[in-house]
Amino acid sequence: MDKSDCKSSWVGKGVDIGYCPIHDQYFLSGKGQQCKYYEPSTKDVKKVQSAKESRVEDVKNHACGSADMGSEDTGIEIPAPQWILDFNKMTQDIRSHAFTFKVTMKHAKNWSIRKKLLELAGFKVLPKGGAVPVDMVFFKGYKLWLSKNKLTIYFPDWKIYWSDMARTGYNYAVADLITLLHDLEKVLDSDFRINKEYRFRVSRQHHALVHNTLAKQYNREHKKLEVFDNRGELWLLIDNSDVHNIRMNDLETTSKKSADKDMDDTIKPFFNQLRETQLMPKDILNMIKEIAINQAKQNDEQMRIINDVTANQKVFAENQISHVQAVKILGDAVGKLDKRIGKFGRLSLNKKSIKELKAERVKRLKDKWW
Repeated sequence: MDKSDCKSSWVGKGVDIGYCPIHDQYFLSGKGQQCKYYEPSTKDVKKVQSAKESRVEDVKNHACGSADMGSEDTGIEIPAPQWILDFNKMTQDIRSHAFTFKVTMKHAKNWSIRKKLLELAGFKVLPKGGAVPVDMVFFKGYKLWLSKNKLTIYFPDWKIYWSDMARTGYNYAVADLITLLHDLEKVLDSDFRINKEYRFRVSRQHHALVHNTLAKQYNREHKKLEVFDNRGELWLLIDNSDVHNIRMNDLETTSKKSADKDMDDTIKPFFNQLRETQLMPKDILNMIKEIAINQAKQNDEQMRIINDVTANQKVFAENQISHVQAVKILGDAVGKLDKRIGKFGRLSLNKKSIKELKAERVKRLKDKWW
């Protein structure tokens, strides 16, 4: 395609996105990009060269002025390394990490041309295989999967949130999620909200109670602990993550729907209570065994009661059957007796009627002849 001075035809597709109808090209005008087939006129070239020369002179003058400052304090501070900042946060005992969120992108503006706009912004978009077309891109350290109506965001390993409650760590992650969506909206000149709200759900979250006594014993003895619920989902495990060369001895909750609640409402309160009672891991195991034995005894007692109730129900059922049969026999006898009484009553009535008829006839004959 031939280059030309197409700048006069450019139109804005938003605050940061431009479009060249002559060459059918999108570009990020908000970041100073232009149509890649645009060739400025000679007049425009001279203006650009003049602006560059003026900028060079400004830089030279500023450099000379800085040299005259001597040993004056510039006010520049060297930031502390990230591992020191993270180490200070480790005094909080819950480490929230491994987040994955899925965001609904239905009806999002410019979502249909997302790949083209991301590539214009300098991001490398890779297609992923599968039944449903999905594109993958790394955006500000996050791995994004982009499909027709959904955006899946995988948080990087270095995204760790230290807090006293798992729910707080979850809220920190949501705050970073919103910030990331804002940045992506700027690149795509879009708005991902539906009725002024982002529609998303968490599909993965881990919350670890670090430096846990039970985890230390299991890791020291190279034992493995994984707890599954009735649906077969892994919701609790023991790990020994390495954070800046420090072993965490984690007791982690991992349910994608309830990991934060499991940690705040079950695991942490349980171990805090153990700390107050000063029980050791062996005591915990003995308690668990005792609970299991008591539960088994209760189950046996319940089974005995059920069997007794079942036996009583059986006797009652047999008595009921005998009672029903007796009532049926009695009913049949009453029915037969009723039939006999009825027949006798009819016979008596018929005999009485014949005698009366004969007496009436004799009386009429006497009256006639005498």
